[in-house]
Amino acid sequence: MMMGPNLPVTSVGKNDVKGSALTGEEKIFCISMQRTGTTSVGRFFKVFGFRWAGWPTTHKNDWGNAWYDGDYERIFSSKDFRLANAFEDGPWFCPGFYKILYHRFPKAKFILFTRDPDAWFQSMINHSCGNVIGRSRNHCKIYRRELEYFDLLHAGKLDEAMENVMGCEKTMKIEGLSEHYKAIYRLHNIEVNDFFEKHNPERLHTATLEDPDKWQKLGRFLSIKVPLTYACHENKSVPKSVPKPVPKSVPKSVPKPVPKSVPKPVPKPVPKPVPKPVPNLYIIDRLLSRGYFDDLPDEIIDLFTDYDFKRLLVLFLNEKKQFLVEELAREMDTVKLMKDINIDLKSRINDEVMTFREKNCKRANNHQ
Repeated sequence: MMMGPNLPVTSVGKNDVKGSALTGEEKIFCISMQRTGTTSVGRFFKVFGFRWAGWPTTHKNDWGNAWYDGDYERIFSSKDFRLANAFEDGPWFCPGFYKILYHRFPKAKFILFTRDPDAWFQSMINHSCGNVIGRSRNHCKIYRRELEYFDLLHAGKLDEAMENVMGCEKTMKIEGLSEHYKAIYRLHNIEVNDFFEKHNPERLHTATLEDPDKWQKLGRFLSIKVPLTYACHENKSVPKSVPKPVPKSVPKSVPKPVPKSVPKPVPKPVPKPVPKPVPNLYIIDRLLSRGYFDDLPDEIIDLFTDYDFKRLLVLFLNEKKQFLVEELAREMDTVKLMKDINIDLKSRINDEVMTFREKNCKRANNHQ
């Protein structure tokens, strides 16, 4: 697997990483709720040699809708599920799904990360600017808002087609519902612990995001050696703002008097720039699935579910390297293209994120 040049792992060499102890039909599922370090767990899987399936695989196979429809065999029989042995993101944290997985895969192991409920809900707000996350229908099933969803739908106050598009502005919000969401979050964690305590505690590993030794403890649970220097990015970094240069003082020029007999020239109208066409957004999904963006902070990776951000990123990539779009369209070697792209492109993306988020939040506030 191709790894990015700035992988957020410290001092992990080939001699330090020992392979997974999982063999045969053994699988491991991260059943932590979203915004609870799932992306970091996914990176842990990749670094330590697991056959990982995360959000790109879930999105590609539409596993979220398969879970909603109760079509579990569609998930379990898919090629990507059968090939992978480590899973994070949805639909594994969906209500009660861990019980299905527990009985269906008797050798499987499970991971549950938790965090402070207030910090968790604030992360949910920051991630979506107050909108429900993902497809509204599925979101409301997970967070017990189904009746509200169908009441709005049947009253004609909700556009179901738009409400179930990833990353667009939603009618349904999560702002103002902190107590409801925190209760669901706490209930999930309590129920998971209660279930495994009754059936088989040894198949569940629990940890908090605040624990500095969480990765070493996870390694012991999976029977792999994790160096003490290993560190995985956990949504704590904030893109640094570049200070604006102070302009040098320029002496004011004295304007020359214009003779009254000479009429002032009429300025020519400036033609409006023609907007560039937006390339197909599948390019971003392909680069994401190939691991090109693995070294970006988690809060940027999470933004890839937002349609407007993906559109901005595509335009940015197209402007920086026009050949990227052309070559991908011809199914050329993606690995070669990644090597040709300037390294500073990713740092540029880093710097653009806060501006994008601020504009998106202001736009959401203006609609209220």
